[in-house]
Amino acid sequence: MKAQDRPAVSPEPKGQGASPPVSGTKDKLRLLLYAVAAPLLHLLMQVIVAGVAALAASFKAIGELGRDRPSQELAERATEIVRRWNDGISVISNAATLLLLFLFFFLLTRLAPKKSEPRMPGEPNARGRWAVTSFSLRPIPRFCYPLAIFTGIALYHGVSAFLWLVSVVAPGLSEEYINASSAVTAQGSVFVNFLALVVFAPLTEELVYRVFPVSQLGKIWPAPVAILLPALLFGAVHGNFVWFLYASCCGILFGALYYRYRSLFPSLVVHASFNLVGFLYTRVDTADGTWWIVISCLCLPILGVLLFFLLRKPRKTADSAGQDR
Repeated sequence: MKAQDRPAVSPEPKGQGASPPVSGTKDKLRLLLYAVAAPLLHLLMQVIVAGVAALAASFKAIGELGRDRPSQELAERATEIVRRWNDGISVISNAATLLLLFLFFFLLTRLAPKKSEPRMPGEPNARGRWAVTSFSLRPIPRFCYPLAIFTGIALYHGVSAFLWLVSVVAPGLSEEYINASSAVTAQGSVFVNFLALVVFAPLTEELVYRVFPVSQLGKIWPAPVAILLPALLFGAVHGNFVWFLYASCCGILFGALYYRYRSLFPSLVVHASFNLVGFLYTRVDTADGTWWIVISCLCLPILGVLLFFLLRKPRKTADSAGQDR
C-alpha cells in the first residue's frame, strides 16, 4: 500500500505492532515521571516569570510614586502594573516552557540509547523524525480541521450556557468566578493578548496537559484513566471551582481527541478556536442580551453532532487492518 493511501489513523492489528503492557515497577515510575515532568515544568516557569515580574513591578511602583509612600499604596500600584503585564507574563512563561521541552526531547532523542519503547494501542512506530514522534505532529484527515474549528466555536458557547446556568443556580459561585476571571482580564496590548490567548496558551497547554501526560499514562493504564488524570490537573491549575469544572470537562474532550487521533492537531485547533472566540467576544458587550443565552443553548446539540463526527472510529477496511510501517 502506498504511503499516501494509508489512513490517518490505523487500528492496531491483534498480536502485531502493539507493545506489550508495561508491567515493571521501574518502567511505570519512569513513564509517570515523564507524564508529570511537563506540567511541573510549566508551573515552575509560570512561578519564576511571575515572581520576576512582581519584583520588577515593585521597583517600577517605587520609581513612579517614591519610597516615602505607604506600603499599601505601593503594593496596589505594583498589582496594577502586574495586571497590565499579565499577557506578557503568559507569553514569556509559555515560550520558555516550549523551548525547554524542545531542548529536552531533542537531547533525549539524540543522546539516549536506541531501544524499543512501549506504545499506546494505535500509536505510530517511533521511526522517522524525532519531532513527529516526541510532539505527536502526526497528520490528520483534512476534513478534521473545519470540524475542529466549528467544535471550538460551539464548545465556547456551550461553556457560556453552563456559566449562565451557574449564575442562576449558584449566584455566589458565579460571582467568585467573575471576580477571578476579571483579575486576569487583559489590560494591555491587543496583539500581545492575541498571542497569549490564541497562540501560546493552546499550544503549550495541549503539549503539557495532553500530549506528554496522556501518551505516557496510556502505556500504563486504560484510556479513561490516561485522559481523566491530566484533565483534572488541567482544571486544577485554573484555580476557581467553576473554572475547574468546565476546564476539566474541556480537558477530557481535548484528551479524547488526542487519544483518538494520536496527534496534537485536533485538540490544538479546537482549543485555539475556543480561545479565539473568547478573545473576540471580550471586545463585544454580551452581558445584557437574551439572544446570547439562546445562541449558547442552541450550540449544545450542534456541539454533540460535531463531536460525534470527530470522535467516531474509522471503518475497518482491508487496508486499514495492515500493520503501521
